[in-house]
Amino acid sequence: MTHSFASLALCSGMLLVSAYVAVSASPSSSVGPQAPPNAEEPLSPEDQAARTTFEMVCSTCHESAIATTTLRTRQEWSAVLDLMVTFGASASDAQFEQVQRYLGRRYGRVNLNRAPADELRFVLDVTPEVAEAIVAYRSTMRFTAPDDLKNIPGFDAARIEALKTHLQF
Repeated sequence: MTHSFASLALCSGMLLVSAYVAVSASPSSSVGPQAPPNAEEPLSPEDQAARTTFEMVCSTCHESAIATTTLRTRQEWSAVLDLMVTFGASASDAQFEQVQRYLGRRYGRVNLNRAPADELRFVLDVTPEVAEAIVAYRSTMRFTAPDDLKNIPGFDAARIEALKTHLQF
């Protein structure tokens, strides 16, 4: 059986993507292994559909666990997805949006003191008003611990424990 150069290049590319996804970390990443997201928060029907799409799209090239070993910012997840497309991942724009939604909500990371409101909404799954309240709070006070979110009007304090691994300060 012979393999074309294109097939070998695609396989090599997918191995590079898998390696990148498994070991890459941005300079803002914390040192050491990151804890997996807290599974206590149930998936909404919308997030369940996004997970199904993630598993369908990503499992054609690698095990989904490869992509979920590291928490990443919205921009980092976007870069990973762009790299996957470069190496041949195929899905509709809507499917890629669902994949990014699932990865951001379950494996996202956000800096409470620096992230714009849209990224806070994306990772924390909060309303625009709560995201803006977080931005307003940090204009006068610095976030230093997850429990500081209790000071944000409209934020569901019961979610703090589930979000701890996703927060940076």
